[in-house]
Amino acid sequence: MTVGNDEIPGLSKQSIILQVFFWLLFIPYEIGLAKILGMSDSLMSYLLHYMLYLALFYWHSYGLFLRYIRAKGVHIVPLALGLLAELVLFYLLVCVIRIILDKNTIQDWRVFYSLPSIAAVLYRFGYMVGLATTFWLGLFSAQQLKNIHTMEKHKLQDELQKENLKVALLQSEMAFLKAQIQPHFLLNVLNKIYGQLKEDSPAGAATIMQLARLMQHQMIAEPARQYLPLSAEIKFLQNYLILQRAIRPLYLIFNISGSSIAEASKMQFPSFILVTILENMLKYAQLDDENHPAFFSITLKRGRLLLLVKNKINTHVTGGTGIGLANIKKRLALLYPALYRLTSYIVEDRYYLKLYVILNKNL
Repeated sequence: MTVGNDEIPGLSKQSIILQVFFWLLFIPYEIGLAKILGMSDSLMSYLLHYMLYLALFYWHSYGLFLRYIRAKGVHIVPLALGLLAELVLFYLLVCVIRIILDKNTIQDWRVFYSLPSIAAVLYRFGYMVGLATTFWLGLFSAQQLKNIHTMEKHKLQDELQKENLKVALLQSEMAFLKAQIQPHFLLNVLNKIYGQLKEDSPAGAATIMQLARLMQHQMIAEPARQYLPLSAEIKFLQNYLILQRAIRPLYLIFNISGSSIAEASKMQFPSFILVTILENMLKYAQLDDENHPAFFSITLKRGRLLLLVKNKINTHVTGGTGIGLANIKKRLALLYPALYRLTSYIVEDRYYLKLYVILNKNL
């Protein structure tokens, strides 16, 4: 059995109080018992002897025995030598106390090595060492029980956490299935409405079709998929603008240049980043000024994406919190560390944004 350097039993505040309480009961008990047996002594004798006994008790507990417990393996010889050293030192200190109490004992050294004197020292040494060993083993056992209880508690907490995660996962799966069912139902309804309006109101039917395509894209771009083909994102932007133009007039130049759609389909890009930027433009830009149309341009070239946005600020719309753009920066920093630049600024009543992303370093 081993004890770590930071696992020394008996040093807590509660344990120290209990030890003080024990000695306050134990020492008067021994003194009273000695008086009953007719072996009373002076106050100085009791003070010196019990100081020595306490020193032996705690040295044996935290000096010798703690070192033995911490040592790996069984080391009987060092333990035996340690006990012998304790005994010799204890005997010498007992002799010193006797000399302090009665200086006449120096004249007769036979007092120190007489059989009764040696027997008394051996008895008291064995008594205090046995008490110290019992004390330490009791503390160590209590510490081990506490550690076992803590481990079992942590194990139960881990099992409970795992069960909670399983429940949360099941709830997430149910919510995801529910979220999938609802768009499919709406798509079916939109298809039916489209079929009914196709002949009587072609314009209304076309609007319904654009809305269905947008919903279909959102179903594909589920949160579990971090990336989508860039061509799908661009197609979504085009359909989104068609739907918006059916609702209100938009003076907006939307431009795609560089690589072909076929090449764009081979490139992967995080979903809803471009959409969020376009949506912010539609929300906060002034798009009814024919003389100052907004500009949304995407250039694809050699695995690089360059997005340029320019628009006149709509002063009648309260400015946003910037959370959308901040989230875009966080996603890009995680997905394209050191491979992107995103800047935005305002000059007078114009808003500018530039996004540059290296999608493929090998091209």
